[in-house]
Amino acid sequence: MDVDWYVGWENPAGVPFTTVDLGGREDPNPAYVPGSCRLTAEGVQCTVDDTQLRWDATARSGGAGPRGGPAFGVLYHDLNRNGRYDSGDYALGAYTGTFGGREKRVYSLAALEAAVARGLLDPWPSDVATVEEARAFWAIRDMSRHYQAALAANPDLRVVVIGSAQDHVQNTPDYPHLVLQYGGWLEAGVRWIRLNPDSAYVLALAPGVGGAPDNDANVPVTYGNVRELLAPESVPDPLLQLAAALELSDRWTWERWEANLSTVLGRR
Repeated sequence: MDVDWYVGWENPAGVPFTTVDLGGREDPNPAYVPGSCRLTAEGVQCTVDDTQLRWDATARSGGAGPRGGPAFGVLYHDLNRNGRYDSGDYALGAYTGTFGGREKRVYSLAALEAAVARGLLDPWPSDVATVEEARAFWAIRDMSRHYQAALAANPDLRVVVIGSAQDHVQNTPDYPHLVLQYGGWLEAGVRWIRLNPDSAYVLALAPGVGGAPDNDANVPVTYGNVRELLAPESVPDPLLQLAAALELSDRWTWERWEANLSTVLGRR
C-alpha cells in the first residue's frame, strides 16, 4: 500500500500479543518473564516459563476473544497445579484459520513448539493447526516481521504509536507490544516516530483534559522508561486517536517534522 502516515493504537505487534499469551485484559500471566521480549528476524520472541503448560482435552475455555471459544480442548498454564483447567489457570489464545478446507485453531508458534516439546498434543487434535501450518499462517500476519518491508515500499512513512497506562487488551507490566513496535520502526529506519500525539493537538480537541503526554519524536522507548511516556487513563483513547491522525495530517501538509510543536499547525 502507498501510505504517507500511520497511527497504531496499542497494536498487538507480534504473535504472542495477538494470541494474548502473556496476559490479557484483567488477567496477567505470571508465567511471562517481564522484560524478556525481543525483536528477531522471526518476529517477537518472549521468555515464558512453560513448566506448567498443559493440555486439557475435556475442557472448554468459554468466553470471547482469542482465549475463548466453544471447542473442547484448552492449552493453558496450570497455575494452581491441580492437573485440570479451571478458573485458577491461564488459557492461551488462538486465532482461526482454514487448512485444506478444515477450520482449525491457530496458537502462537512458541506455544505450539513448547507443547510439542512436552508431548502435550499426542494424539494431535484435528481442530488445532500443526506447527508447520501455524508457521505459514503467522508468517503473513505477524506485524513484527514486516517493518523493513513496509518502509522499503514507503520510505517517507511517518508513525505515531498510541499507548495508555491501561492497555485495552494486553496485561503486562512492561508493555512489550509498545516498546518493540516503536523500536521496530526505528531500527528499520523510519524517519519520524513518536509515542502518543503532541499534547498541543490533544488540548486543542479537549481543552479541559489533563495529563496528556508530550514526548519528543524519535526518543528511545525502553522497558525502563515506557511507563512514564504513556497516556494516563484520564485521556480517552478516541481523543488520542483523533489527535494523532490530525497531527500527522497537518505535519504532512506543512512538511513540519520537528520533534515537538508548541501549537497546532494552521491551514493552507
